[in-house]
Amino acid sequence: MKLSVILALILAVVLHCGECLALEWKYLHGRADVTSLEQARRDVDRVPADLGKLYVLALVYFNEHRDKDADDFFARMLEIQPDSVAGQWGHAEYLRRIHETEQSRKILEALIAAHPDFYPAYISLAHIKYFAMDFDKVIQLMSAVIKQDTTGSDISTLVRAHCIYAGAKGMIAYNGGPVSKMINGMSILNHLRIAQKLQPDNVVVPYGFGSYYLLAPVRFGKNINTAEHYFNKALALDPLVADIYVRLAEIWMIRGDQEKAHEYLRKATELDPKCGLVADVESGRCDFVCGWTNR
Repeated sequence: MKLSVILALILAVVLHCGECLALEWKYLHGRADVTSLEQARRDVDRVPADLGKLYVLALVYFNEHRDKDADDFFARMLEIQPDSVAGQWGHAEYLRRIHETEQSRKILEALIAAHPDFYPAYISLAHIKYFAMDFDKVIQLMSAVIKQDTTGSDISTLVRAHCIYAGAKGMIAYNGGPVSKMINGMSILNHLRIAQKLQPDNVVVPYGFGSYYLLAPVRFGKNINTAEHYFNKALALDPLVADIYVRLAEIWMIRGDQEKAHEYLRKATELDPKCGLVADVESGRCDFVCGWTNR
C-alpha cells in the first residue's frame, strides 16, 4: 500500500475518532470541569486536530469566562467537522453570552430538533427563554434534562437544570395567585437541595439559594443575611459572574447603603455591560423580582 494512502487512512481515523469523542459530551463536560487550562492547551498541542481535545479546551475557556477564546476553538472544530454538534452548540452558547440571543436561539432550536439527546443545548436555550420571560418553556426544557438524571447527563448540566428549573418556578410563583405561589414556591428549595447534593461547589448552587432567600416572601423564609452568606459563597467559587453582584447590590439597597449598592452594580456592569439584571434593578422595573418587592 502506498504511503500516501496509509497517511490518508490514518488522518481519516484521527478525525473520525475526534468526532466520536466530541459526541461523547457527557464525558468531555465532566473532564473539562477537572482539567486546568494549561493541561487542556498541552493536550491540544499534542493532537491539534482531535475534536474531543479541542472541545475540552473550549469548555475550559468558558469556565474561565474567556468566551472569545472558547469560540475560536469551537470555530476550529467546525473547520475540521462542519456538522459537529458540539462545535455548533459552543458557538451558539458564545452568541448567547454576548447577548446575540436571536442568532443563538435559531441555532439551539435547530440543534435540539436534530439532536434531542444533546442536553447542553437545552441549558443554553433555557437561559434565553428565561430572560424572554417564557417560564413555561424553561420548565419544559429543564424537565427534559432532569428526567435523564446522571445516566443521560453529566453532573454539571444536571445541576444547572435543577437550579434553572427552581428559578423559573420562582418566577411563576411570583407572577401567579395564592395557589400558584404555594404550589410552585414549595418546589424551589427541593430542586436546589438536589443540586446541592449532586455538586455543592458549583457556583449556581449557592447563587440559587441566595436568590431564594433574597427574593422569597417572608412567609417562605426570606432572609437577606442568609442570602448574603450564599452570595458571598458563590463569589468565592467564581468572582466573575455579574448576576451575583447585582443581587448583592439589592441587599445593600434594602439596608439603605446606596454607595455600597452602586459599587456592586458597577462591578456587574464591568463584567457584563449588557447584564439584564443590572438594567432590571436600575430601572426599577423588577421584571425578574427585586429583593424589596417580595415581602
